[in-house]
Amino acid sequence: MTAWENRPALHLASPSEYRAYYRPSTDSVHMAARSRFVDAPHYYSTLFHELIHSTAHESRLNRTFSDRFGDELYSKEELVTERDRWMTKSEDR
Repeated sequence: MTAWENRPALHLASPSEYRAYYRPSTDSVHMAARSRFVDAPHYYSTLFHELIHSTAHESRLNRTFSDRFGDELYSKEELVTERDRWMTKSEDR
C-alpha cells in the first residue's frame, strides 16, 4: 500500500474509530482497528471497498458522488464500488 503513488491518506488502526469510511474532503480512508472485525476477510473486504471509493477523487477517476446516504448519486457510487470490490475477490471469480 505504501508504494501506491497519489494514494489517499490511510488511517488503518485508529482505536477511536468504530466504522470504515472514505472522506473525499481530506482524501483519506479511515478504518476501525482490525480487532473490531469478525475476521481478516471482512476487514480486507471493507478496506478494499473504501479504497475503491477513493478512486473517485478528482486526482484519480473524478467520479461524482453524493455524501447524502441513499440519494441517486450515492447509490450509483455504491454499485460501482461493490462491483469493483467483487472483482478483487479471487474466490468469487
